[in-house]
Amino acid sequence: MKYALFLFNLAFLVVGLALLISGIFVLLKSKDFQDVLETPDAASILIIIVGLAVSIIAFFGCCGAIQEGKCMLVTYALVVVIAMVLEIVAAVLLLVYMGTVSIFIFKFITAFYYDKGIILVFKIKTTFV
Repeated sequence: MKYALFLFNLAFLVVGLALLISGIFVLLKSKDFQDVLETPDAASILIIIVGLAVSIIAFFGCCGAIQEGKCMLVTYALVVVIAMVLEIVAAVLLLVYMGTVSIFIFKFITAFYYDKGIILVFKIKTTFV
């Protein structure tokens, strides 16, 4: 069990570091991505923050699993529980405000492509059946 938790968190550590490196790369080469992303700096900073958070959480999981350190494992468990609670809250808020969110996304996408000179024709379904 100890090694399974270590390998699982090691995989997440690698993914987090990959996100961190790719975010830094996009931030440094933001002029090249100007055509693809409207604000490459904001997107790359978000990727860097997510990569850093995933790396730190996975580090606590790796070290706690190998050393069987109670403090690190409790920290890891607490952070994972907080992340799950935040995900559940985000999912509930998304379901409650689905109409508002879908209208916002529709306006954002159409404004983005309208500025690029691309005409889109699509309809958004705002209710669940």
